[in-house]
Amino acid sequence: MDQSASADTTPAFAFIGHSNSGKTTLVVKVIAELAARGYRVGSIKHHGHRGFDIDIPGKDSWRHTQAGSVHTVIASPDKVASIRQTSVPAELPELIATMTDVDIIVVEGFKHAGLRALALYRSGNEKDLERAAHPELLESESALGAVTDIERVATRADELGKASFPFDDCAGICDFIESSCGLIRPGTESI
Repeated sequence: MDQSASADTTPAFAFIGHSNSGKTTLVVKVIAELAARGYRVGSIKHHGHRGFDIDIPGKDSWRHTQAGSVHTVIASPDKVASIRQTSVPAELPELIATMTDVDIIVVEGFKHAGLRALALYRSGNEKDLERAAHPELLESESALGAVTDIERVATRADELGKASFPFDDCAGICDFIESSCGLIRPGTESI
């Protein structure tokens, strides 16, 4: 399995877990910490349901789409958004390849994409408690460890020789991402 993609692709690191495992809450903290460390951070969020829409009915971009545009770009002096209609789901490598202006891409979801990842299991999620007996996401080849507050999952990570972090160890998680992705913190490069 190719964890790093090609040398010319921006490194990406995923947080995988089932619904209500705490992915978004943790990803937001990780993005903020990496940005505070000086990285230009990009992010990709998997949305498992058809029909999400960022195009607001009545707005000009919505009107373009309604008229038949299958790819609309909205550009202002400080933001650019691209809305593209697809007949098949976008592949993660394709999305990553478009993000060339960042140092690291934090991915939420895409649990079967094979990216290096941390699997989340949260005790406040009844389904995660049930899955703790056999934490399949942690046991996948791409999972480098777990973020968990369930002792059984942390123990299993240790048995597998994988990392384990509590949810409140954002600094440790970001250190792990830097190490796993071979990142060099901006401003610390040797001359």
